[in-house]
Amino acid sequence: MAKQFIRLISGTAIFSVLVGSGYFWLTSRQPAAEEAPSTPVPFGYRTAWYAVRADDAKSVATALHLSDVHASDWTGGTKAALDWNDGTVFVTPPVHGWVLAEGAVLMSDTDRDRRFENHLVALSDEFGEAQYFASARVSDAYTWARARGGFLDCMFEWADGRLHRQGNSAQVEEQVGLKFFDAASAAAKDPAYYKRSDLTYPNEEDVLRVAAGWSLNPMKIETYPEAGATGFIGRYHP
Repeated sequence: MAKQFIRLISGTAIFSVLVGSGYFWLTSRQPAAEEAPSTPVPFGYRTAWYAVRADDAKSVATALHLSDVHASDWTGGTKAALDWNDGTVFVTPPVHGWVLAEGAVLMSDTDRDRRFENHLVALSDEFGEAQYFASARVSDAYTWARARGGFLDCMFEWADGRLHRQGNSAQVEEQVGLKFFDAASAAAKDPAYYKRSDLTYPNEEDVLRVAAGWSLNPMKIETYPEAGATGFIGRYHP
């Protein structure tokens, strides 16, 4: 009886080993499950970005003199770029012919000797065209500007109720259907000026409207299926 029991146990063990080996062999021949690709993550509020007509994200990161540059997916890149104190900029993979460099720290470029103008001119000289956008609802400050071939084409700035235009900015506003109050205009001397219903004050949606007209709206960036999965993050030195 004891021998029969031992033979039964041994047979069961051998059977289990054979079954386990067969399962391992079968599963090892199955293709590994692919990780879900990193899809574009929208951004555009309480931040700033450069849009550069380019097909290589690394070259844009180099042109912006970023340090500690390394690869990043959309989720990690956009999250890091929201940290103003960290000084991180996320350079997206090419999207519809454009590379975007986004980071809250880039909003300071409007205050540091108008650094964004210098960047725009340099970027457009290297890549052909570059744009800058900044949107800060809390401080009521909005900016958009564009340079082509090494020259500033137009610029619009609204900060603390003050409007500054340069180049053909008014024409750009007309093209996208924007009409703003302007305290410096002759019409503003009319007491009824600020009661006009055809004029508004700039807001963050206007920044996105101009971006959509010039290049692309980053809040709708997930609608571009041809966008790559991997960009770069680096530290910006204003």
